[in-house]
Amino acid sequence: MISFFRKALTSWYVLALFGLILVAFVVTGFGSPAGLESMALSGDRVAKVGSASIEAAELSKRLQNRYEAERQNNPALTKTQFLQAGTLEGEIDQLVLEAAIDQFMEDEDISISRRMVDRELDKIPSLRGPTGKFDPVLFQNLLRENGLTEDQVRQQFARQLYSQMVEMPAGFATILPDGVTQTYVRMALERREGQIATISAVGFDNGPAPTDAEISAFYASNGARYTVPETRVVRYALISPDRFKGKVQPSDADVAAAYKAAGARFARVEKRVLTQAIVQSAEAAKALVRSASSGDFAAAARTAKVQPTTLKLMDKAGYAAIATAPAIADAAFAAKQGDVVDAGKSALGWHVVKVDRIEVTERDYPGGVEYRFDLAARSFLHNQVRSIVGTLERVGAGASTPGDVRVALAAKDRAACGPVAPPQGLYLVGVSYPTDPFGG
Repeated sequence: MISFFRKALTSWYVLALFGLILVAFVVTGFGSPAGLESMALSGDRVAKVGSASIEAAELSKRLQNRYEAERQNNPALTKTQFLQAGTLEGEIDQLVLEAAIDQFMEDEDISISRRMVDRELDKIPSLRGPTGKFDPVLFQNLLRENGLTEDQVRQQFARQLYSQMVEMPAGFATILPDGVTQTYVRMALERREGQIATISAVGFDNGPAPTDAEISAFYASNGARYTVPETRVVRYALISPDRFKGKVQPSDADVAAAYKAAGARFARVEKRVLTQAIVQSAEAAKALVRSASSGDFAAAARTAKVQPTTLKLMDKAGYAAIATAPAIADAAFAAKQGDVVDAGKSALGWHVVKVDRIEVTERDYPGGVEYRFDLAARSFLHNQVRSIVGTLERVGAGASTPGDVRVALAAKDRAACGPVAPPQGLYLVGVSYPTDPFGG
């Protein structure tokens, strides 16, 4: 169906024509009688698609428009660079494809209605007027700015709609059900005969005039047909903090009130890495806790013939969604790092959870950044926690290196550590025992 000149590149005539086009395009300029328009020689056929021909003049115009559009984004673009990018061949391919679609639609008697194209134009935001609907004036202005006609634009939309309806399903090898195919074939082949009687409306009484209540009810049920989409004009001003710099000085009370009002923003969000195993009885859960507390959790779980699962770092809400029970997440997040706990029962069974890691969170804080450290131990020495935090702060500030921490630990000398952190942020979270000291 498509007879394209590249198939005949062995012909001296086609090679000469192609060379003439390239030379004229590279050597001459655009937008002048000696420019790209000189390529549009009368009767020069670049390609033939069925009964349709693609003339050099059409190709010349397409190239000219394409070059001007490219120059909008790259003013330094030369004609040689434009050609070297393969634009000429690309435009020819596009023209051939468009002509092939047009020819096929014509041969198969396929048409795209004007109303379908109108719906596509309605979807373009830049073509909507103050009422929110398609504005013909904007459309015509856009056509003039781009040197296009309405028929050209509508034909291009028709090609796109055809491609969506026919080519894409064909590309995915869509198979219609037999019932649909057989119904379509019967409609295409069968013939029916009948009689039509025309009855004039003159012989019918119009009936009584509608009442006000009936008219109101009709408008109420069909309001969308008579409602113009709302359009709003918004005015705004850009206000920079520099405009008020030095003019407004918040007090300590103002800062405290603002911090309290935005408490959720600065609230501690703890994340944990958990490993869990689900067993089918309370006795099995207790047995797994006992065996895993003194050994490897994964090995103890496999011994109990269950598969442990290590979950990614997540907060309590994320784990509650997985466990399907908030109480299980509460128990898992109340445990200390390294603990193995029976977190409770869900629809899946009893959850035995080990706390592998607790993340030290970083939070935005007025005046700087707040760092939180969660430390757990059998017992603490005087100033031990404050000394650890002070040493880590020096590493984070760049005053010390991680190697300095190893040296301080090996020296076993408090003087080798960093400064003792202030006591204001230190507080006790809780105390727990491996067994109940008051149990019987």
